[in-house]
Amino acid sequence: MKRAYLLMLLLSACTVAPLGPDGLPVKASPGASGQPLGVPSAGAASVPEARPVVKVTGVLGAPCSTLGGSYGNTCFQDGAFKDATFDTARGLTIGQDGAIYILDEYNRSLRRASTDGQVTTLAGNNTYYAYDPSNDGTGKAADFRHPQGIVSDPRGPLWITEDSKVRRVTLAGEVTTVAGGDATGYADGTGADARFNDLRGVAIAADGSVVVCDRLNNCLRRITSAGEVTTLAGAPQAGSADGPGGQARFYHPTGVALAKDGLLYVTDTGNHLIRRVARDGTVSTFAGSGGVANTATDTADIQKNVVDGPAATATFGSPELIAADPAGNLYVDDLNFTRLGGEQKQAVTRVIRRVAADGSVVTVLSANDKVLAGVSNFTPGGLMCDGRGNLFITMTDKLENAVLQVGF
Repeated sequence: MKRAYLLMLLLSACTVAPLGPDGLPVKASPGASGQPLGVPSAGAASVPEARPVVKVTGVLGAPCSTLGGSYGNTCFQDGAFKDATFDTARGLTIGQDGAIYILDEYNRSLRRASTDGQVTTLAGNNTYYAYDPSNDGTGKAADFRHPQGIVSDPRGPLWITEDSKVRRVTLAGEVTTVAGGDATGYADGTGADARFNDLRGVAIAADGSVVVCDRLNNCLRRITSAGEVTTLAGAPQAGSADGPGGQARFYHPTGVALAKDGLLYVTDTGNHLIRRVARDGTVSTFAGSGGVANTATDTADIQKNVVDGPAATATFGSPELIAADPAGNLYVDDLNFTRLGGEQKQAVTRVIRRVAADGSVVTVLSANDKVLAGVSNFTPGGLMCDGRGNLFITMTDKLENAVLQVGF
């Protein structure tokens, strides 16, 4: 069955006025027990759901078969949804104007998919340089260096992470560096005095601050609109300890999302866990049994990857991207390692897992599924849920459609 291009009806249905980042409420009301909605009471049973029926309901962007280098090639075309091309689509978000904004990493640009079915370039350009500039400016005068994460601020602008900078972009295309600089490192401070190392996911916390995953510094950083940077949780020393912000530890946190309960959820990639972060920075393990896995010579670890089930026994291979839907579910991009026979042979498959409000985990989409029969290389680069619960997945392979729209 031929897939439809992303329907303008679905885009226009993403009402943003009463919603926060990624179509979710900024704050949630507490439940009758006094604890946030979506958080199970002590002793509550965690029962995994059956695998749902998944449909690819739309696509955006044309496959681009142009060969050659990443910069300056012809995989950079604006136009109708079916004609636009991208080169390594990454994070995406719904702006306060109802459009979908998509990071185009190797075109060093921010693209806008509007409700009238057209893709335009809001900021950045794909001019070839012998080095990667990262300049502020408006529209084509701005540059991005390997942009990764993006989130829409209920107050209007978009926030973008790239390497060692946090950028703010207005819906008019004005790009400003709010914190960080070209040099990597670890330092709290204001504006250019702050240092980051391999920024990835970004979310707007319930208090309105910007929270980013500082992956190689093994921590979450908080940024105010004035550019003041503090460490919310974690420290440069890797670990897996739960506890108050400064005592908690992560091992390469990669993705972060604000969920319906008003709390932040983080993919702790190196620890194979999903962590929950309270408003004061206290970290707890939400889902996954953890442990270091994935070595080709360890049969037990290979078999341990991507096991569905209750929160305490489910396992993750290498969770990275994460998104939250309006119902309180999390969607996580993960890696499944499968033994092919012989201790040195294994296959790696990208999968999407759904983590329910009680922490139970079920795999909802795999690269091997028939619904993805038309996708040769399932390589997610970004995840987003809209206000109706549709899941949007960007593809990093420019030979594929840039965005898949998935319904359940």
